Amino acid sequence: MDASGPGAQLRGRLTFGGSGRSISAGPAMGSLLERLREALAPRYEVERELASGGMGTVFLAQDTQLRRSVAVKILRPELASAYAVERFLREARTLADLRHPNRADVDALLARAPAA
Repeated sequence: MDASGPGAQLRGRLTFGGSGRSISAGPAMGSLLERLREALAPRYEVERELASGGMGTVFLAQDTQLRRSVAVKILRPELASAYAVERFLREARTLADLRHPNRADVDALLARAPAA
C-alpha cells in the first residue's frame, strides 16, 4: 500500500463492532454514518467511509481517548442475522490472533446481540 494512500494514517488499528447500542437499518434512522457516529460517541469520532465489501463497511474514526486514527469495521445492517454476527465475531477474533507488519491489529471488539 502506498504510504500516502487514504488508509496510511490508520497503520495498525482496527475496531470491530458498534458498541452496545443499535445501529439497525431503516431510512427513518438517518444515514448509516450518522447512526454509527451516534452509536460510537463519545469514544470514537467517525469521520467517513473508507471501504465496503460483501459483509461489512470500514470507516475512518478518531479514538478520542488515545488520540489516534482507527478503522472501524461494522457488519452491514441488512446482514445482521445471528449467523452473520457470529461469523463477523469469528473473523475479528481470528485477525486478533494474527501478527504481520502489513496488517492492522484488532484493537477492540464491540458487539451486541442481534434483535430478536
